[in-house]
Amino acid sequence: MKNNLLYKILFVVITSYEISAQSLNVESKWLTDEIPARTNKQSLNLVLPISETWKLHSSYRYQFTDQEEFVGLPRIRTAIHSFENIFVTSIRQWRLDLAAGAKMNMYPDGSLFGDYHFGIHFSQPLFYSFDGLSVVMTLHGEASRNRETNTATAIDRQISSNDFSGSIEFDFQKMFTVTGKYTQQYYSDSNEKISAYAALLYHPFSNPWVALGYAYAYSNSLFNNWKLTNSVRLGFDPMTRQTTYEYSYFYNPYFTPMKEQGHLAIGVIQWGIMSNLAIYAKATIPFSSTGLQKYSPSTGTTPAPIDYDLYYELDGILPTQYEASIITDILDPVTIRLNAEYFKKPYYSYSAFGINMTVAF
Repeated sequence: MKNNLLYKILFVVITSYEISAQSLNVESKWLTDEIPARTNKQSLNLVLPISETWKLHSSYRYQFTDQEEFVGLPRIRTAIHSFENIFVTSIRQWRLDLAAGAKMNMYPDGSLFGDYHFGIHFSQPLFYSFDGLSVVMTLHGEASRNRETNTATAIDRQISSNDFSGSIEFDFQKMFTVTGKYTQQYYSDSNEKISAYAALLYHPFSNPWVALGYAYAYSNSLFNNWKLTNSVRLGFDPMTRQTTYEYSYFYNPYFTPMKEQGHLAIGVIQWGIMSNLAIYAKATIPFSSTGLQKYSPSTGTTPAPIDYDLYYELDGILPTQYEASIITDILDPVTIRLNAEYFKKPYYSYSAFGINMTVAF
């Protein structure tokens, strides 16, 4: 097994602040969900060192989404093109990386919107032992504006958000990792969304690299996008002179959590099983979670139901997620990664497949 193959696994998925080599990355991803909608994502990323302390990250991303008619939502076929350039500089004596960049997005109607990205990444050893480093602290912060692309409806309505996030991580002798992250999003439709998590991972082995852990997650929105999407007349009672309607609901135009919180088990493995072949797998499984769901009558006597603005608590709200990858560098210097994902929560699930190729030169 080549010792650097596991590092190449991380190289494909690692944050932009820690990539120093000149590289070209090409990725294709196909996603199908139960709306039902089909999404095709293509991306091209170039990391180009400019000097010992500066590098440029240039990327082009294309997403096409075909959403079929669903509970009253119309069929939408839409796409978005994104061009981004981010400059990253390293101040090594301070163990500090700074990033700043801009993105241009183009919609099918020809409209253009610019976004921004600022980031800071800091790593500091805190304690040493006879074996070397004992505790390493990492801080990461970002401020950016991004397009909402999780649903075709959000792309069609050109929804965006200003996102602010911060995270902290402590690595104890490369056996325990404690991390926490907080994100605040301000949407262009005046909605706000927050999400936070804290996790503890135990990873005693290096090859295979195995981690087992626990996480607590919380998320909430200022208002709920769970809305009436369709109203169908079921029948008319000539005795009472009343018409009965059936109502359908869904998240429109994007998903909003309402006081969702819970506890999750995490398992991760990275294993170089052959000289040029490695696998990566991750499972995130909630074992206790709750959230609020809006009370919505299923039938009524008017085309639109009364909004009682009432909520009830729903168990099992956090998603179950599985990821698996096969990675090979048999075509060195090309690293190929085949990815598969599955995501499942109440009212929504998706499966995805992707291929990622990275050339380091």
